[in-house]
Amino acid sequence: DTGSAVVGVGENNPSGSTVSDSQTDVLIMQIVFTAAPQENVKVSIVQIEFVGSGAASEVQYVKLYKDYNGDGDALDPGEGAVVTNGTFTGNIAVLVLPSAAVVSANDTMALLVKYDFSDITAGETYSAKIDSIDSITIYGADSSETLVLSGIPPEINGGIFTGAGGALTVGLG
Repeated sequence: DTGSAVVGVGENNPSGSTVSDSQTDVLIMQIVFTAAPQENVKVSIVQIEFVGSGAASEVQYVKLYKDYNGDGDALDPGEGAVVTNGTFTGNIAVLVLPSAAVVSANDTMALLVKYDFSDITAGETYSAKIDSIDSITIYGADSSETLVLSGIPPEINGGIFTGAGGALTVGLG
């Protein structure tokens, strides 16, 4: 039998905070995959959509980290960076996992979406979402078949981050 998986928002999904110029490794979203018992599941493509009043071009890199125990830090043994140099084209970043993140059969695994910011705009907002199941591609580790993915009711949203204030310039006329 071929496997399947369910995807949803993680319990350590951030609510948001303030970000500043050149801030790196900002946890934007936690995605959790649960594999059915039939076989291990390989996550191979994740499409992230930029949302917010700021510009996607203010995000220098979009990163994905494995977080096997779901604690939100990706610092435990076997965890770490999967994609470190994803970029947005328009408002979409298609992240191809070079060594697919594997969810063991009948187990869960989280992926963390992180942003590296370049120059942000004070007062603007920055976030991410996955708006449909079609935004993620998974394969069976044994069957090598594209598997059925369910979940995303109706979308997965990251925390909303606001650009920190800069210098205010007042002109007199």
